[in-house]
Amino acid sequence: MRLTLGLPLLIFLILFIYQYYRQRFVMAFVLVPFIAFSMYMLAAPYTCSQINERQYGYMADIEVGKPLGLLEKWNIYGLNISMGLIAPMVGYPEAGLHTLAMMIPNDGGKKVFTGDFFLRKSAMVREAFMKGEKQVRWYQRHYNITNEEARVALALNVAHIRVEDGYYKIKAQVSYPKKCRSHMINLSWLKLDMEEGLIRYLEEEGWLFPYWVEWQYPVSDFVLN
Repeated sequence: MRLTLGLPLLIFLILFIYQYYRQRFVMAFVLVPFIAFSMYMLAAPYTCSQINERQYGYMADIEVGKPLGLLEKWNIYGLNISMGLIAPMVGYPEAGLHTLAMMIPNDGGKKVFTGDFFLRKSAMVREAFMKGEKQVRWYQRHYNITNEEARVALALNVAHIRVEDGYYKIKAQVSYPKKCRSHMINLSWLKLDMEEGLIRYLEEEGWLFPYWVEWQYPVSDFVLN
């Protein structure tokens, strides 16, 4: 059987439904997710290689003007769902939330959340606020999961910041560029890229919906240093 990203997710879904039906709630909500995630991690080197090759092929077709078929679009859509579900498990809950929210039709408006992760997890953001700057931009090196800025960079690039009404506020558009290959994991034994242009393609096809997101946190509850 050809191993793909969908196989661990399918097994997870089957086990979850079975254990939930049997009213084994600890198994359903704790052990089953742990088992599924462990399977995914064990298969990661092969799975990530397959994901990369498939992405490269889709992107090559788009670049020469070849429209993707329904199956290809569904594969990209499934990749977006997988990213949204896996991101919180590996320490990027905000990026996962933003990714999944693109599935909800909207008018391009703004979603507002309260939390201090953008202050706690980014020295670049704290420094920008202290200097009175208005924008923070991260680069490819910041997307690597080993970089300390990755959590905020993946969720809020490019960020517009301000202090208003007693709150630190940071805003970014949740949308993707037409062409950008991000190196999410770049280890000797594991490499995972993200062809961001594929998500942009689904945006233009009306399958995913870009929007603005804003996070805020009271100035009185956080001291910049």
